[in-house]
Amino acid sequence: MTLAGNPIYAAPDPTPPFGQRPSQASISQSTGSNFVISNKFFNQFVGGPGGEYLELDSYNNVTITDCDFDSVPDALGSGRRCIYLVDCTGTIRIERCRARSVPQNFIQFNRSHMVGIIQDNRVRGATTNSEDLISFFRSGGVDANNRLLVYNNRLDGNIPSTLTPGYTSGSGTGIICCDSAQDLNTGFIDVVNCTCLNTAQVGIAVAGGNDITLIGNLVKGIQTATSNVGMYIRLGSSLVCQNITARGNRVFWINSSGSENDLFSPGTCGTVNNISDNVFGDPSLTIANLTVNLE
Repeated sequence: MTLAGNPIYAAPDPTPPFGQRPSQASISQSTGSNFVISNKFFNQFVGGPGGEYLELDSYNNVTITDCDFDSVPDALGSGRRCIYLVDCTGTIRIERCRARSVPQNFIQFNRSHMVGIIQDNRVRGATTNSEDLISFFRSGGVDANNRLLVYNNRLDGNIPSTLTPGYTSGSGTGIICCDSAQDLNTGFIDVVNCTCLNTAQVGIAVAGGNDITLIGNLVKGIQTATSNVGMYIRLGSSLVCQNITARGNRVFWINSSGSENDLFSPGTCGTVNNISDNVFGDPSLTIANLTVNLE
């Protein structure tokens, strides 16, 4: 797939109406291979607070396609993730999944280094418990030739059926790459043609890691009590951050004080390649074009 950077605006959802797939209770499994699941509606939490909809620990090769995730409006909904991969390896494929009113994270990688693709997924709605929608904590691809492609994912933090952001988090993001990276083996991620609308304090972030590209993404945020910056590229709590490329991205972000704040890149990741080849303060980005409709 050519990393050309041609963002895709809102389009009719070709999949079945949200919530009409076969119901699936939450799954938690560890130490296995070749996990495959498709065409399920995760709307049942099993166990007490702190569990996830779908958690895989120490798995090799994972495929998750055409699954929907719906937040449970009670105390059990707090602190949960839709897809949580811990210490996983091998290949990864997460495609055409949807989430409504994300409880904490939509997709969370934790110390997982995998090769594959996360594409054509949709999120509509954050909650007061939402944090990073797609997160790669100490995670990413395998090496420069075996990468992780995050492609054409559409993230919308507005409460379903409204134009009001659901976030109250002062630390959440739409997509965050490689926070707390400990060495140069963490990275190798390409974030391409994704959209982020009103995704907490940050749209897209690189918080560490090696060999990461941000290409052709659309990022927009209105003023909220916790909004901060559209795109940031900085070392953060990581030990390494280098070889970062950002080109063809379009950003328009208003922070909590009402000022435009599109980019924060203080130089702690070295020189960011192609940083001048982006459009910051892009007035053509509209809520109507970036809104995600699941139904």
